[in-house]
Amino acid sequence: KNLGPHLLRAGGEPGLCYTCHADVQAQGYWPSHHPLKEGEMSCSDCHNPHGSELSAWRGAPTSRDLCLKCHAQYRGPFAVEHPPAQEDCTICHSPHGSMNRDLLVASEPFLCQRCHADVHNPHVPASFRSSADLAQQALFFSDCTVCHGSIHGSDQSNTFTR
Repeated sequence: KNLGPHLLRAGGEPGLCYTCHADVQAQGYWPSHHPLKEGEMSCSDCHNPHGSELSAWRGAPTSRDLCLKCHAQYRGPFAVEHPPAQEDCTICHSPHGSMNRDLLVASEPFLCQRCHADVHNPHVPASFRSSADLAQQALFFSDCTVCHGSIHGSDQSNTFTR
C-alpha cells in the first residue's frame, strides 16, 4: 500500500525513496522492470521503510516469500524442484530492473551456465559446438527455456521440459 504523498516528505513514493536510492530509480528505466514508474506498484509494496536489513520485506520473512505473494504460480510444491528457485529468487532475478527479459540477472544461456557450465545442448552435435557456422551457433546459444520451460519446478519432468 502506498504510504501517500501527504504523510511523506518529497511528495511520497517513489520520489522520497529515490533521494537515497538513485541506482534503483535508474534500474526502473531498464527494459525489464517492475511497474513502479507506471504507478502500478510502490516501494512499500515490497519494502518496509522502517525495517532493518533483516526485516526489510513487507509482510514476508524472506525475499522469496515476498516474491511469491504476487507470483504464486512459482510456489509449488512441485514433484521436481529446481533448487535455486526454492532458495532465493534473486539468484536469477534482479527485482528492481534488468537489461534482460523477465528481470533476469544475465541473459540465457549464460545465466544457466553459471551453475550448469558443463551442460551442452544435446540436440547440437559436438562437431557444431565449435563450428563457425552461424546457424549452428545460434541453435547452440539459444535460450535454455526454449526446451526447459518449467525451470522453477515441474510435476512431470526431471529435466523441466515443456
